[in-house]
Amino acid sequence: MAIDPCLVPLLPRFKQSCMDGIENIKVALAEGAFDTARRQAHNLKGQGGMFGFATVTEAAASLEKAALAEDQDGCQLKLETLETVIAEAVAQI
Repeated sequence: MAIDPCLVPLLPRFKQSCMDGIENIKVALAEGAFDTARRQAHNLKGQGGMFGFATVTEAAASLEKAALAEDQDGCQLKLETLETVIAEAVAQI
């Protein structure tokens, strides 16, 4: 996978942002704060797209939809998927 050379200096920030986003979503879901989880998923969706990680974008979009529907079980499943694809994306960097 080729990342735009202009974005390479931002990769460490992307990695940290993904880790922080996942943790924030976990806390939000534990508190039943679906809107916060939805916003965090939306942010990760955009970041995945910016760096060319379509799988991150797709998984985050699925989580965003589940959070919008306030589907706790769906959110947990989608979060697991998002964690997996983020780990795979970060491993490619």
